[in-house]
Amino acid sequence: MLSEKPYKAIVLAGSSKSRLEAGIPSKALLAFRDKPLVSYVLAALKKSSLIAEVIYVGPEHPDIEAYIDISLSPTESFAENLRLAFEASEGFPTLISTNDIPLISAAQIDHFIQDAPKADMVYPIVTKELCETEFPNLKRTYVRLKDGSFTGGNMILCQAEAQAKVLAFAARAYQARKSPLAMARLIGLSTVLGLILGQLRLENLEKRIGQVMGLTVKAWVSPSAAIATDVDKIEQLKALEAC
Repeated sequence: MLSEKPYKAIVLAGSSKSRLEAGIPSKALLAFRDKPLVSYVLAALKKSSLIAEVIYVGPEHPDIEAYIDISLSPTESFAENLRLAFEASEGFPTLISTNDIPLISAAQIDHFIQDAPKADMVYPIVTKELCETEFPNLKRTYVRLKDGSFTGGNMILCQAEAQAKVLAFAARAYQARKSPLAMARLIGLSTVLGLILGQLRLENLEKRIGQVMGLTVKAWVSPSAAIATDVDKIEQLKALEAC
C-alpha cells in the first residue's frame, strides 16, 4: 500500500485549435455539462489521495484554476509540453493524463496507482466487453490480441528515472502516429503483423515496447471503462453527457 502522496499528475491540454467546435482554442475547453471538459479530469486528480500536485499544460480558464497547482503555457510541440511538465515534476514519479476523460473519478485514479504492477511505465487497458457493457452507445477502436480485444486508456504511470526515455519515445511515436510505415519501423514489422493478425500475446507486446524504450513496460487491465472513454467527436461528447 502506498503512503502519503507519492505521485504528481500531468495533464496535457496542448494549444492547437480544436477540430471539434469552431471558436474553442482547445478541446480541453469544450463545454461538458456546462463546465470545461478538462475540469473533470483536473478535479478528480486534485481529489486523489495519492497525487501531491497537479501540473497543467494548456490554455487558461477561470473555471479550472482551483484544481491546478502548477500551470504551464503550452507550446505547439507535444514533446516540448511533456518535457516542461516533467521538469516541473521535480523528480517525482508522474501520472500523465489526457484532458478528455470526464467520467474518471478520484477513486479510479487511486485504484490504478495502488494496483498497477511494478514497472518503469504502466499503461491501462480496457476489455472490449467492459467498454460495450458500460458504454454501449460509444464506438471504440480495439486491438485484438490472443488474450482478448482491448482499447487503450488515457493515463500513464511513469517512474521518475524513466522520464527521459519516455520523453524520447513519446516524441518518436507522436511523429509516427499517422504513418503505418513509420510506426512499423518504430516497434518492428513482426509486432505490427502480429497485431494485425491478432496473433500477439499481451506479454509479448509489453516486452517488445519495453525493448524499444529501454524500460520495463506493463499493461494494467482496468475494472472501469472511464479511463479509456475519451472524446474525439462532438457525437461522443453528446453521448457522454447522457451517461
